[in-house]
Amino acid sequence: MVVCGSYRRGLEASGDIDILLTHSDFKQSDKTHGDLLHRVVKHLEKENLITDKISEGDTKFMGVCQLHKDASFRRLDIRLLPKENYYCGILYFTGSDSFNKEMRAAAIQKGFTLNEYSLRPLVDGKAQEPLPVSSEEDIFDYIDFPFREPKNRK
Repeated sequence: MVVCGSYRRGLEASGDIDILLTHSDFKQSDKTHGDLLHRVVKHLEKENLITDKISEGDTKFMGVCQLHKDASFRRLDIRLLPKENYYCGILYFTGSDSFNKEMRAAAIQKGFTLNEYSLRPLVDGKAQEPLPVSSEEDIFDYIDFPFREPKNRK
């Protein structure tokens, strides 16, 4: 689990918390481990950290949390991705929105499609099999885009 968004970019303040969750056993179509996100949410509720639910699915949770009764309420978004999607996911959920648009545009210009799940080469406008990605740097390298640390992704 990693906190992404403005926190990972090192901003001083944030109104929400974006969490990327993954597990080596989780596969998108795996019913055996399909309750992982629900178990995490249930535990956070048991600890009285989640105050309200906006929506809860097998891979996405949106709600409100509060660390303690005197703390501010915060929007909480949790995404569960398979391990093979981790680096594309962490890049996407770290943001910023404008940085993500810039990365996706650079990917398209170089003949790829990029989203929170994968980086894929485009052949005749059709996305091919995902490329192996073992770090955020791999994504930057594939599309020949200068690497930026999260704090510089504005």
